[in-house]
Amino acid sequence: MQVQSNMNRERIAVISGARAGIGRATAELLRSRGWQVLGIGRSDTDIEANLSQSSGRKTALAEVASKCPDGIDALITAAGVSALEGETVVSLNFFGTTELLLGLRNLLAKRRSPRVVVVSSLAAVLRTDPILLEALGAYDEPRAIAAARDNPLLAYATSKRALSLWVRHQAVTETWAGAGILINGVAPGLVNTDFIHKMQADPVIAERLKQAPRALKHLCEPEEIAHLIAFLASPENTNLVAQTIFSDGGGDAIVRADHL
Repeated sequence: MQVQSNMNRERIAVISGARAGIGRATAELLRSRGWQVLGIGRSDTDIEANLSQSSGRKTALAEVASKCPDGIDALITAAGVSALEGETVVSLNFFGTTELLLGLRNLLAKRRSPRVVVVSSLAAVLRTDPILLEALGAYDEPRAIAAARDNPLLAYATSKRALSLWVRHQAVTETWAGAGILINGVAPGLVNTDFIHKMQADPVIAERLKQAPRALKHLCEPEEIAHLIAFLASPENTNLVAQTIFSDGGGDAIVRADHL
């Protein structure tokens, strides 16, 4: 994909995980609104790169810089794997996301109303592994992988907690909000994607999913999350920053009823 260099063109969004699920739904929605979208994924996307590996992250960053020398208007990080995929959970969900954020910051700063949306999860408020959380906060990937290997059942929730904390801590700094770059997160609950279908194939995880807190009865569709992401990524969002918005059918309110 060759993006236009005209400064008056429609907005450009870079979306990781654009091949499926929430990422694909968001890419389709933004394209329908006239945005140019650069999708990043392992295959069948504009930029093919494995963000769970350092080499793949470097490839993605170089490709975006080459295709968008005048900057990008939005970065949406939807790439992620489930609890079934072991240590890849931390390599992709956390490091694949944060390195993309840090690596594309200067391209975002070139635009007038830059926005970042990080896809987290309701799992971020569930039980986590303190050892893994500390390793993620220290950006220590080898130590984080080892901790995830020791406690794989908590790796997914911990990776999402770390992402939400990253948004909370970094978004309000001079580097981001001070430069006019608004970062927010979205935390879905259960969403009708291949991601959930794969998890349901594991009997233990399937039973946990049945117990997932939810006040609304319908299973959320990816398009429902995409509309929220599209607003957060738009110039119309002028004041929301450093928030993780729970689009989870009421799950967060059930788990943390007295938490504001």
